[in-house]
Amino acid sequence: MAYSLEVRPPYLSVPLVEFATKLPPSALSPFLRTKILLKKVAARYLPSEIVNRPKKGFGIPMARWLNRDLNPLMHQLLDPVVLKRQRLFDPQFVEKLISQHENRQKNNYKKIWTLMTFQLWSQNWLQ
Repeated sequence: MAYSLEVRPPYLSVPLVEFATKLPPSALSPFLRTKILLKKVAARYLPSEIVNRPKKGFGIPMARWLNRDLNPLMHQLLDPVVLKRQRLFDPQFVEKLISQHENRQKNNYKKIWTLMTFQLWSQNWLQ
């Protein structure tokens, strides 16, 4: 997809796509089970605990990065002066989120990261 992590190019070979387009939908995911054919093939080569394990996301250590490498950028983008000028977000509330996160009182990385990405988007498209 546009900028997310995707690891599927090996499955885009022309013969495989041609084969898959000839399959009935029921062969691809009967009864809401996904990747049936892929799992059957993988079962020949991999242990059952790998083939049948639950889906797992790809996590990154964003909370730690906000306290380390991304900390200067966080403070630059969410500077109270900038936020006051924009009049979109409550600077005191944002400062509280940052303070709680930096002092490890509360893991606010999702809220902070959302604000940061908005600020970057805003700089690129609204200014």
